[in-house]
Amino acid sequence: MGESSREGGAFHVSQADRELWRIEESFRVTKTGGLSSRPVCVWAREHMRAHFLTCYPALLIVRLSQGALPSHPSAGALLDDMRALDCSYAGGGWWLFDHRTDLTDEVFALVGLDAPRRWMRTRDVKALFAKGRKIGWG
Repeated sequence: MGESSREGGAFHVSQADRELWRIEESFRVTKTGGLSSRPVCVWAREHMRAHFLTCYPALLIVRLSQGALPSHPSAGALLDDMRALDCSYAGGGWWLFDHRTDLTDEVFALVGLDAPRRWMRTRDVKALFAKGRKIGWG
């Protein structure tokens, strides 16, 4: 009976340690991992609340995305890749999408869309955004 309770105790300690690590890692993501949640110039109580109510949902979205994506990317990799998404109007009705990785393809697939091709016509970009609005992008 003593050996069994020691093994059970070790399991619970291991689980608690894992949970503590997850919480600490979430704080690291919010402070230095790309979300920049430190309220540097926020002093008023209502401004602190507003800041928190912006940062917490952002962390939640990052965490849910990490769990839903097949590659389970780090928070930093996910945020860096999403920030790098960009396009430029090249003229003549053509747009250049100059950042595409396996991770961006995974994100688009997660929401049921094909990732933009490198070069797209204006009508195709509009169709992509219309499809995004249908699934609730905004």
